[in-house]
Amino acid sequence: MNLLSEISLAALGRKGKAYAAKKAKDSVNWLKSQIAKLTGSKKSLGSFSEKGSAQLEPGKMVFFKYDAKHKETLPYYDMLPLSIIVDILPDGFTGLNLHYLPPKVRAIFLLRLDETLNNKKMNKTTRFQVTYGMLKATSKLKFFAPCFKRYLGAHIKSKINIIKPDQWHNAVMLPASKFTGASKAAVWKDSKRMYQ
Repeated sequence: MNLLSEISLAALGRKGKAYAAKKAKDSVNWLKSQIAKLTGSKKSLGSFSEKGSAQLEPGKMVFFKYDAKHKETLPYYDMLPLSIIVDILPDGFTGLNLHYLPPKVRAIFLLRLDETLNNKKMNKTTRFQVTYGMLKATSKLKFFAPCFKRYLGAHIKSKINIIKPDQWHNAVMLPASKFTGASKAAVWKDSKRMYQ
């Protein structure tokens, strides 16, 4: 059961609310454990090939600490991206950082992306099957525009944590973003202009 269906249980009364509260607490604890994994060395981990990129594949969801190359000129960026990998590059990868969408839109976008899954097992074999061409050509995936980012391996400042498929819907709803240069509200307002 994902977080979206769990939230609807709150409408079932006291038992539903107690269940939802427990799941919310579990999700917050999970988020804390994920962020704790990112508090390693502040030094770059070297070239992308040295980061264990063999474990990274298109369609996986990842969480990591990032220091943007052009942070002095960017209006803002997310220091803790939660990204679905679209393509692996020699020096990093492109991905969909879902933090650039407000939670409600994020939930809708993820449900639409679920339609691209290679299987419904929600285990280590499960992947999103999206390409940049597909994202551009499919109107119901229009929310990708503000999310599509390129991440350089030399600027990844932590271990890249791979999120298990059965945790995807929980992970995207948690307040894990860390925008620098602007508030979440300002980022989401800019994002809305890109997908309307």
